[in-house]
Amino acid sequence: MKKTAKVLLFLKDILIEKGILMHSATLILSFDQKHTAEIIYASLAPELSKRIPRTSTNITKTKETLTLTINAQTSSSLRAAINSYGRWIETALSVQQI
Repeated sequence: MKKTAKVLLFLKDILIEKGILMHSATLILSFDQKHTAEIIYASLAPELSKRIPRTSTNITKTKETLTLTINAQTSSSLRAAINSYGRWIETALSVQQI
């Protein structure tokens, strides 16, 4: 059976003091099973220790849902981080099916 996730993506710009603008994305991934969310969370954990340039990332897990928040200094850094995490999630789901 193919594992899938429902994904919501929220984008926003955050104005920090002294005119510094940060870009933010929140990805909410809902899985059919709690076990799938745990596997994806464990798969992403090593990536969180590696820093993508000009970004910071946080991930939380509640039952069948993962919430991934990415803050970036530039919109291109944000896009790169979203693409990287998206590929890692897709890879983890594919490997789980094997």
